[in-house]
Amino acid sequence: MKKQDAQPRGQTGAGLHSCAYDSTLQCSPSSNRNGKSFVTADQIATQGSASCPRFMRCAANVCCLDSDIRLRSHVEGESICHFLNELVKPDGEDRLRDHYGDSITDASINALQLIHANPHRLGWSGIIRALRRAAKTGSSIERAKALQRPAQAERVNENRTHGVEV
Repeated sequence: MKKQDAQPRGQTGAGLHSCAYDSTLQCSPSSNRNGKSFVTADQIATQGSASCPRFMRCAANVCCLDSDIRLRSHVEGESICHFLNELVKPDGEDRLRDHYGDSITDASINALQLIHANPHRLGWSGIIRALRRAAKTGSSIERAKALQRPAQAERVNENRTHGVEV
């Protein structure tokens, strides 16, 4: 396929696995954890990138949930899919499974393998370089959890002192 044949996703909005791109990653069977509701494989198959929980605020042209990912191009400096960024970090696969479920994690692993197998396709080598940098930084999921902990502790303390003179 020629570069000019690439089709943008047309999505609007804002916006490694620590094994350093190991193309032998295996996906585990689907299952929900902790009673959370996750995007299913059927939703991904029928809705593609629109099934992404970050769809409305994501600006990544190459989406790991996009069924037409092979048609998507990447220009250096564009946003990188959140799931790919998280996957490449230490314990990224487990973190994604716990936070987003098996379907998104498996789709992310498959997309990462596809990108590594075709680094010169439509500028995908830029994604690989960005993911190498991302693998050396902290997890945005963990940062969000850390920000929520003080707020939760504050609410607990308010509940303990509510209506009681201190």
